[in-house]
Amino acid sequence: MLNRAAVIIRYKQPFVDWINAADPGPGHTLTLADGNSESTVYLIEVEDEDEFEVWLKSNYEPIFEE
Repeated sequence: MLNRAAVIIRYKQPFVDWINAADPGPGHTLTLADGNSESTVYLIEVEDEDEFEVWLKSNYEPIFEE
């Protein structure tokens, strides 16, 4: 049996504000609802919450950059 966890990436308003400030050109401004209309999900193999915490600390930066 494998233990798995799903990590769902959802935007928060400060991130949406940062995206809009980084690309202030004319056109569509990203809203929180637009940003979260489709989510990225990572399925990871972990045994417990402690292992999940270690995984997240090791992988949050590449996920953020992606």
